[in-house]
Amino acid sequence: MEEKKIAHLGFIETTIERMANNSAAIKGWSMGIVAAIIGLGVIGKDKTDNLANWILFGCSCIIVFIMWCLDAFYLYQEKLFRDLYSLVRVMDEKDINYSMDARRKTIIEKKGKAVCYFSVLKNRTILPFYLPQLVINFLFFILPIIIEAASKQ
Repeated sequence: MEEKKIAHLGFIETTIERMANNSAAIKGWSMGIVAAIIGLGVIGKDKTDNLANWILFGCSCIIVFIMWCLDAFYLYQEKLFRDLYSLVRVMDEKDINYSMDARRKTIIEKKGKAVCYFSVLKNRTILPFYLPQLVINFLFFILPIIIEAASKQ
């Protein structure tokens, strides 16, 4: 393989690796923050009223949603750079210009198709990670309120 192509593919590989590492870091931060908020809710269960639980639930859900979107963004970028990698892999040596343009529009022009951000939001590596966090939030914060209200009636 030609030197220019190997160098260009190396640049793209480094970017793909960075996107994958960012995605993993976001997952770790998400778990840590949600666990801390649930811990706050459990510790203050006897000292707070239902309004505090609703606020903690809302904050936790917002954080999960933000992390979900951010993680999907990094996965989306990773997929676009993988498409760019496949395009560069089959390029001629004379066409290598070290372009790192992995925008969706550019990939579609050169390849004919590209991944959509909204399809990445429900990807099999994203959805099964963040959806259970929302369910756990519900179980820790809202379900006790519902049970308490039902027992008073």
